[in-house]
Parts: sequence; structure tokens; C-alpha cells
Amino acid sequence: MEQKTKLGKKQLALIALVATLLLSSFVFANRYYWSTTQSVPVGLVLLPLGDVNWNGIVDIYDLAMVGKAYGSKPGDLNWNPDCDFNDDGVIDILDVSIVEENWGLSI
Repeated sequence: MEQKTKLGKKQLALIALVATLLLSSFVFANRYYWSTTQSVPVGLVLLPLGDVNWNGIVDIYDLAMVGKAYGSKPGDLNWNPDCDFNDDGVIDILDVSIVEENWGLSI
């Protein structure tokens, strides 16, 4: 017979805290498969914050994309909303620092 363990409030709070800390450097992103006629959602994926190109790791390619969009805001030719990690409407040093902070982080 399998015995079940009941968790107390302190254990549940600790589990919630650990989960929050683990997920604080990750972001959920909606993935789409693009074809010439339609986009097909393939579900939500967990990505490291700073992973602009959605390859699962924060690396030099992400830094290059943020660099290309650096200084841009919505409406600019080089604007890339995926590089605006803090959603302040401009690609700036704060966004670069997020890439630096999560450098090498992967799923």
C-alpha cells in the first residue's frame, strides 16, 4: 500500500519560492511554424530570458540581434520587439544587461 505525504503550509511556500526563483530567468513564448499560407501554433515553450532567436540558449547570436536593434523603438526599421526584454519600448543597455545576466543559460 502506498503511503501519501501531506505537505504543510511551510513546505508548500518553500516549493512555490523555489519554483519562482527557477522560472525567474525564463519566459514562456508562443511558438509558430510559418509557412507561405498560414501560421500554425505549436504550443508554449519555456525559453531563457534573453534568447532572442529561440534556440534555447542565450549566446552570441542573441547579443548580435540585440546589438542590431540597439537604440531602436517601435516604428524604427531596426526595431525588434523580441529584444525588448523589459517591455519599456526601447532597446537599450537594460536589455543588453539581461542578455549578459543570462549568458549561457539554456533549457
